[in-house]
Amino acid sequence: MRRKDLTVRLAAAFAIVAVATAAIAAVVITVTWQHQFEVYVQRGVQDRADSVAAVLADAYAQAGSWDAVAFVNIAHLGLTGDYSVQILDSEGDLVAYTQDRMGRMMTGGTPADNAAITRAILSGRERGPKRDAVLLNAGAALYVGGKADTLQSGVVLAASLIDSGEALRKLDEFRAASQA
Repeated sequence: MRRKDLTVRLAAAFAIVAVATAAIAAVVITVTWQHQFEVYVQRGVQDRADSVAAVLADAYAQAGSWDAVAFVNIAHLGLTGDYSVQILDSEGDLVAYTQDRMGRMMTGGTPADNAAITRAILSGRERGPKRDAVLLNAGAALYVGGKADTLQSGVVLAASLIDSGEALRKLDEFRAASQA
């Protein structure tokens, strides 16, 4: 009887040690992964901030001032969701800022909704903030791709491609080729 009692105690002790070890390992892994995730997120935020800063520096270099209208349009380039930008001078005074209104206006929906929005923009029926965002992003792509000399001329070129119907024709060609 004593031997069986000892076996039960040893098995219980082993089970307790195994559970305690697993719990400690889970805590260590959780803490380590949480820290690594926070570092990853912080790097992403810093990369995004660096990217926006580069666009703003280029825009300022081209314009020579913080023209409020141009700044709001340029600062929203590629920004959606909760992003906002504030520019402070060396004394810490606010020079210019963006609001997150574009992020709220740019939410899409179902694939059918998004297709309808795209066709409305490319056909000229949509002339509001959604078109503005498309023009800014397309203008930036044309500028970065070397098809335009400045960000502003890229936006002008994008507008002319949409207004002439060329962008919609390319979409229709792509759609036909992808369904063939």
